[in-house]
Amino acid sequence: MLRSATLVDLAGKPRQLAEWEGRVLVWNFWATWCAPCREEIPLLIAAREKYGPSGIEIVGIAVDNAANVREFSLSFSIPYPILLAEADGLDLMRKLGNSSGGLPYTVVIDRQGNLVHRKLGALKQADLDAILGPLARS
Repeated sequence: MLRSATLVDLAGKPRQLAEWEGRVLVWNFWATWCAPCREEIPLLIAAREKYGPSGIEIVGIAVDNAANVREFSLSFSIPYPILLAEADGLDLMRKLGNSSGGLPYTVVIDRQGNLVHRKLGALKQADLDAILGPLARS
């Protein structure tokens, strides 16, 4: 699903979403101006720490301008990859089922590349554990 999509990371390096193939992926669409997005970042950081060793990767996809995202990511010490989608992120979200374009928006892709979960709105710890726990064991 959208494996050929290429976005730029915070260092300006192009990254293909296919680079994480074979892992469970949590693509979290967010923006620095989105309060619920900011609130869920500590949960995503903790989820990466908890589930990363099981082959689960969190990838933040920022629908925002590069300067704001770089500054914000550094201040939060976000350890997972952050990709810059800027305005293209809205189109990418729509292709993944978010017709409203609302944020935050999270999709989970299993090891076989199937979209297995989507959530519009802020994630809670219970959401993450219910979704990622079984996938960590798969």
